[in-house]
Amino acid sequence: MPGPGPAAAARLTAREQQVARLVAEGRTNPGVARALGLTTRAVELHLSRICRKLGVRTRRELEAALAGFAHFGTSDATSTEV
Repeated sequence: MPGPGPAAAARLTAREQQVARLVAEGRTNPGVARALGLTTRAVELHLSRICRKLGVRTRRELEAALAGFAHFGTSDATSTEV
């Protein structure tokens, strides 16, 4: 089964993209929560939706899936600018 393509990543909300990038950088759920001003439970819920949308099951698979998407490596995940 092929991995997720850019279209799958495009379906992520802005917040899901922020969470995904921080997780792919190796942050823990509490670390992501602190960085984004969320609860750990909110991060867990975002991760559940991210994994479902991208068709991945583990953090390692998420990291590998995001490695192919250039826009995940070029923006500041903690930026609040619109």
